Amino acid sequence: MNHGLRFARGSLAGVLLLGGLPEAAHAANPPAVAADTRADRTARIVFVGAAADTEDLRAVLRELLERSGVHPEFESRDRFRSSALLATEPSDARVWVFLQLTGPRRAKLYFRGPLGERFLLRTLNLRRGMDEVGRELVGQVVETSTVALLRSEGGMSREEAKAGLSAEGEEPEPDEAVPARPLEEPGHDSADAGA
Repeated sequence: MNHGLRFARGSLAGVLLLGGLPEAAHAANPPAVAADTRADRTARIVFVGAAADTEDLRAVLRELLERSGVHPEFESRDRFRSSALLATEPSDARVWVFLQLTGPRRAKLYFRGPLGERFLLRTLNLRRGMDEVGRELVGQVVETSTVALLRSEGGMSREEAKAGLSAEGEEPEPDEAVPARPLEEPGHDSADAGA
């Protein structure tokens, strides 16, 4: 009987030493999980004017951003207002992307980083407009710029962004309320669209 007890104790010790029974160990002491909210990994994409807003472009943006762990939200506005880009929102951890087609072969992208502290301004020349290659180019720039703003200290300061907007002829406007028209997305709560 003594021999059986020693064997049982030895077997249990071997299982524990070899990393056995991990579920039981984790159940008793669950690992600490870093706090992570959806807003910390969200990009709010604003289509400026009807021309930029297509289902095909939204699908490309959604695929590329979600592959990088970023949740996209979409809305549409009639026109670009620099005051919306430069808004200071200390509790908004999202990246805001304003996408505007300024001609059949040219897109302007304006990015506001989390908390409104860092910015990026991009102009893309689209050889054949918003065809499949053009949508992919826009999607890749949105994805890489968004990830850079979320996960690094990259970007320009507010003053640099104001200077860049002025150089493009986009003089900063006084702050004003900017109405938004959220777009319905299949499979997402309407609460997501209004966030």
